[in-house]
Amino acid sequence: MNKDYNIKNNSKNNIFNIKFEKNKQGSALLMAILILSSIIAISFSVSRMVMTAIETGGVQAQSVMAYYSSEAGVERVLYGIRQGDLVIDEGNPSLFSGTNILNNGADYTVFVEQYNPLKIISVGSFKSTKRSVEVSF
Repeated sequence: MNKDYNIKNNSKNNIFNIKFEKNKQGSALLMAILILSSIIAISFSVSRMVMTAIETGGVQAQSVMAYYSSEAGVERVLYGIRQGDLVIDEGNPSLFSGTNILNNGADYTVFVEQYNPLKIISVGSFKSTKRSVEVSF
């Protein structure tokens, strides 16, 4: 009777061991899926942050181009005044306005609003970004 009991007990242990090992293998698959899912989620998050940084850098580059084109507009008006090429009529409320397109695709529009002191406003644009500069002297 002891032998039968041991055999039954051993067979029960074997059944439990087999089930336990099968459960272990399933848990390994589950862990692998969870780890791969975590890696994929992290990689998507990192790629989104990189794409946002690239887009932001593009907008900043456009902003710089628009700013420098507005500076070019102010410099062009000052150069024209100093060289005598640009004559500003003091009696006109809108003393001067002009637009120019630069070689890089940017453009600027310049307004001279006051004579004494001279007030120059230049609005530069590049693609969809606009920046303005105001100079008084």
